Amino acid sequence: MSVTETELRLKFFDFLFEDRTGFLSIAHAPRGNKNKFQEKFFAWPDQKEGMGAYIDSLVSGNNIWFSVNLFRRPKRSRDYATPTRLVWADCDLC
Repeated sequence: MSVTETELRLKFFDFLFEDRTGFLSIAHAPRGNKNKFQEKFFAWPDQKEGMGAYIDSLVSGNNIWFSVNLFRRPKRSRDYATPTRLVWADCDLC
């Protein structure tokens, strides 16, 4: 039984967020042009399938980021971040 890339991505998010709920930030920008940065929020896990389709639509030609925190509101802010067991590090220049 083969697994699609979309299914693998969704399994990854299932692993990260387990039974937690909140809003998940998915951001993207065309490769080489962070000035066109865009962000969209999805209610996790209720909008998981729609999020998977959204990511699929962005794979070609974009850098894609996600937040390691879920948020109580659809705004990427420390004030709305929910507790997590994940750690984030920006290692672009390592």
